[in-house]
Amino acid sequence: MKTTVKWLKEYVDFDLSPQEIAETLTMAGLEVESLTHLLPDNVVAARVEDVSPHPNADRLSLCSVSDGSGGRRIVCGASNMKAGDAVVLALPGARLPETAAFPEGLTIKKAKIRGCESDGMLCSEAELGLTAAKSDGIMILPGAVAPGTPLADIADLEDTVIEIAVTPNRPDCLSVTGIAREVAAATGGVLKVQNPPPAPVRNESGIRPPVIENTDACSRYCLALVSGVKVETSPLWLRARLSACGIKPVNNIVDITNLVMLETGQPLHAFDRGKLKAAEGGCVLAVRNAKKGESLLALDSQKYDLSPQDLVIADGAGPVAIAGIMGGEESAVSGETKDVLLEAACFSPPVVRRSSKRLKLSSESSYRFERGVDPAAPPPALARAAELMLSVAGGSSRGMIADVCPEEVRPLEIDVSLEKVWKTLGADFDREETANLLSALGFEVTGSGDPVRVKIPTFRPDVSRPADVAEEIARLFGYDAIEEAEPGFGMLAGCADRRAAAHETMENVFVFAGFSEAVNYGFENPDLLRAFSPDPAVEILNPISRDLSVMRNTMLAGLMKNLKFNLSRQLPAARLFETGKVFFHKGSGQLPREERMFAAVAAGAGDARLWEREGFDFFDMKGLAEKTLATAFNVPEGAAVFESGADKPCFHPGKSARIAIGGETAGNLGEIHPETARAFELEGVVALELNLEKLYAFAEVDPKPVLSEVFLQEKKKKDEFVSLVSSVGGRSQLTPEELNAIHRGFDRNWRRKFPSLRRDVVFVVKKEIEAGSMVSGVRGVSPLVERVWIFDLFEDKSLGDGMKSVGISMVLRSAEKTLTDEDANLVCEKAVKTLGDSFGARVRQ
Repeated sequence: MKTTVKWLKEYVDFDLSPQEIAETLTMAGLEVESLTHLLPDNVVAARVEDVSPHPNADRLSLCSVSDGSGGRRIVCGASNMKAGDAVVLALPGARLPETAAFPEGLTIKKAKIRGCESDGMLCSEAELGLTAAKSDGIMILPGAVAPGTPLADIADLEDTVIEIAVTPNRPDCLSVTGIAREVAAATGGVLKVQNPPPAPVRNESGIRPPVIENTDACSRYCLALVSGVKVETSPLWLRARLSACGIKPVNNIVDITNLVMLETGQPLHAFDRGKLKAAEGGCVLAVRNAKKGESLLALDSQKYDLSPQDLVIADGAGPVAIAGIMGGEESAVSGETKDVLLEAACFSPPVVRRSSKRLKLSSESSYRFERGVDPAAPPPALARAAELMLSVAGGSSRGMIADVCPEEVRPLEIDVSLEKVWKTLGADFDREETANLLSALGFEVTGSGDPVRVKIPTFRPDVSRPADVAEEIARLFGYDAIEEAEPGFGMLAGCADRRAAAHETMENVFVFAGFSEAVNYGFENPDLLRAFSPDPAVEILNPISRDLSVMRNTMLAGLMKNLKFNLSRQLPAARLFETGKVFFHKGSGQLPREERMFAAVAAGAGDARLWEREGFDFFDMKGLAEKTLATAFNVPEGAAVFESGADKPCFHPGKSARIAIGGETAGNLGEIHPETARAFELEGVVALELNLEKLYAFAEVDPKPVLSEVFLQEKKKKDEFVSLVSSVGGRSQLTPEELNAIHRGFDRNWRRKFPSLRRDVVFVVKKEIEAGSMVSGVRGVSPLVERVWIFDLFEDKSLGDGMKSVGISMVLRSAEKTLTDEDANLVCEKAVKTLGDSFGARVRQ
């Protein structure tokens, strides 16, 4: 929503600068996005003394103008000015705003144009940013403006535009009146209402009242008639005000409807009365749903095919407007219009929003109707528009000729306990001041006790309960006025949740085995799910994208994508688990069946050792499954049977097992089928699925002692590891077991932001030098060293007497950037120098 400082001052008196007004509104909850000054400096009024043809160009002219301090010669491309006209002159040094004519702005300089000196520039309204439309020529000012008068001193031109980001729950602030009301409440000012009181309905025009066929979609429809108007270009003040707010001027009638919409928030539409055709029975307009096959040529010159869901305004020949969105071209006001039929209505927000979205057509009117307009606003808005038309377009007003309102408009009244409000806010405010602030926003507060009676104004649909009133009070007093306080709370005795304890134990089993938890969307790509299960997935009616268009019936698809993400970034291994819900089809028209599942996957190399072993395999996962069933769900020994071959086609038939408990399937584990893994560019993936719904029954026995025992065992292992690392700190020799324990500690975290680089270096050293001490030496040369291990040991006479060959591998990675070969080479050079100085090692050629 855009407005201007001068416009706000017409509604409330204040002495604040534009920056202070912006701060005031922002603190009141209306975020000000920008402040824009309309007019540039060094732009003045000038008097045209003479106009003559340019000697070297047919389409240019030479203008002699006076700017109050002397004469200037200007080369101009327009031809609408003549001697005696007051025009706008941009002096050298003026900076014109960014407009359609000058997208990057323009700094005026003295120039020679086709051989003639030009000492400035005569400007059009478009070049000054006073209108969004293309100007036909130079801007002509009223003859009373003295030459040399700065444009900023000319009434109704200089102003500051305030652009406000209005949230959807505040439709009242999509109007100058609504914003001025907030300023008045925040500054203690008095709101001056501009709208004249609506006159009673007096239909002496002979036009029958409109018919509302769909009262659910239209709760009020009002008409006013203004006769004998003269349609022409709007006066400068009106064009400038609309342009400042981003609305293109059209003519004085249409411009007035837009101006009143900005003032009051009530959209209006003007019909050419002479173009409307009465239906049978004499009724001119009806509010109804469109009929099948109907269409409308709208004011944007586009034809729209209508559906029975669209609400329209129709005359005897068919639709003349799409309700709340846009009028039709055939009934539009034009230069020949004499009588104007003004419309003001209240349309249902969902109806307008649905039609606007389906037709891909939006407007300033639909923007307001979609958020809800004040049901009490149509009559005063019509009166205001009629008053302005009489002053700008002439003619005579017949007043409001129809007000069709099936239900009486009544403000909502609620009881509010101020004592409870203050307790909720944690502050005690003055009772009288609270009532005055609410009154400044249009609320009526009655009653001397507690609770008080609060009447909610009809333009505040967002306030409907005491909590909303409390928010208004806090907003008006200022959140910074409420002192910080520690919340009060009591301690309640509780019991451990058996399922939560089982989950914690299960997750601990996998975390201590080096797994990381993943969290994925419940939506998935249907093509990926078919690789895991032939059963149809539950489709989403409004999917974000094709890749997230169905509900998942397995968590393995998401975990496989996670594996690919990790392993494709040069990580040696990845182990992941996830707990969540999966969804299964129950048939057309029925809600899907939900089941809570646990899934885990692992792929890649095993733990780094002095000599590599095979990666994570079926038996590793089976061991974790057995440990989980026993410790987390208290499944008795022998109750879980691992039968050869999983019952899902995504598992390898010869390297998988079905977990059966009491004859029912409780899960599956094994290697993912090679064809399925190939779809993710993976191989050797081992997976586990557990149906937690089937396992909860075994968790009835309190699992806390088991959980504590498992936790203490794993904590003991961790403490031993920490103690081990500390104890070997300065030693030059490490045992293979110590090395493996340290390697496992360093390999806990596989996810890294930046890729790694691997370097292998083979050294020749004396046989008595321990390989472990060389590993320790390499690890300390740089913080970029992530992993170090021995990949080769070799002894031969060709190396020399008493010498051996030791191959060392290094994985280098930075937490801040992607390493270059130069970075890696520097680390290698430092490692070579360190081992050479400490152990006499040399690089094997």
